[in-house]
Amino acid sequence: MAKVLIAGGGLQAISTARSLADAGHAVGLWAPQADYAHKSRAVSCHGFGRLADGIGPLADFIRGHAFDAVIPMSDGYAELLSRNKRLIADSTGCRAAVPDFAQLEPAADKLKLMGICAERGLPHPRTVEGRAVIDGDAAGLTFPVVVKPNHSVGARGITKVSDPARLKETLEKVTREFGECHVQEYVEGKGPYYNVMLYRDDSGRCVAHAILEIIRYYPLQAGSSSMCRTIEDPALVDICMNALDALGYVGFADFDVLRTREGEYKMIEINPRVPASLRGAAVSGVNFPAIIVADTLGLPMPATTYTPGKTLRYLGLDIMWFISSPDRFTTRPGWFRFWGKDVYYQEGGRRDWRPMLAAFLENFNKLEFKGGRLRKKSH
Repeated sequence: MAKVLIAGGGLQAISTARSLADAGHAVGLWAPQADYAHKSRAVSCHGFGRLADGIGPLADFIRGHAFDAVIPMSDGYAELLSRNKRLIADSTGCRAAVPDFAQLEPAADKLKLMGICAERGLPHPRTVEGRAVIDGDAAGLTFPVVVKPNHSVGARGITKVSDPARLKETLEKVTREFGECHVQEYVEGKGPYYNVMLYRDDSGRCVAHAILEIIRYYPLQAGSSSMCRTIEDPALVDICMNALDALGYVGFADFDVLRTREGEYKMIEINPRVPASLRGAAVSGVNFPAIIVADTLGLPMPATTYTPGKTLRYLGLDIMWFISSPDRFTTRPGWFRFWGKDVYYQEGGRRDWRPMLAAFLENFNKLEFKGGRLRKKSH
């Protein structure tokens, strides 16, 4: 139907390529040559490049292969494509499937998003700008707190601080490494958190949604999903749609939402691109990449029937979780449940075993035997 380029690799690219191919689209991939997404059987056109190469080489590849649409896989590519939407369209005829930068920028900036939540009365943790805290204004924060970069991927840079005397030092360290930060109240609770995936069209309608309940994650304090299951919860959809309405946001968005011990939801961040756990939506009946392409190119919108209750594992990361967690033998569903009609794998599974094997080996290389035990390598 259409020729679609995926900009960026990783697990997102594997799931996106498979969903696009299932919808009948021809799929290209722009990522470093070593990226294991190039091993996916769903990719038929390969371009080898990096985000650091900038828009020029990417636009040349798009033009040379006559792609109809390009979808970003990372925050960096989302920003690059959003800033250059007009240039790409005018010089290549390709449509970038990403919100305009005026919508994307406040969504991608975690501190700005928390400010919008405060203005609109949307549930969120108490948040203070890092510079204000360094200057001595803690704004009534109670410890423990979490230091978080305004822009980050996954759990990078997120640091829990329990001792007030260490807050300024931690802030300065994280800021040097990851850029401007903010300080947020620590949401107590050892239970699951949620990824809420939505597509909002330009009329403000929620075209489709899927919700992942993250059961296991690594690192254990604040990490990425290693095992999750799809659920239904209208309250979560309403909270996240209200945030998109406040932003005037059009397109795909992925929310991280925590639940307090009292059962209250608190919105943490929006990722303005598809997440690594996108496959969870696909196996539950929602093909978000096909929806993205249809809305971007004005094609008929694919029908969706959301059927929750599916389990999605990221096996490489789940091994890390198993090594680190004291709950390794008591977790439910059990860690050793590798097969079942409703069990799927982010890395590709049996239908796309080559990238799954490559992803597994990449994670295995991060392990070592030390003191007679298998553990993650220290760097």
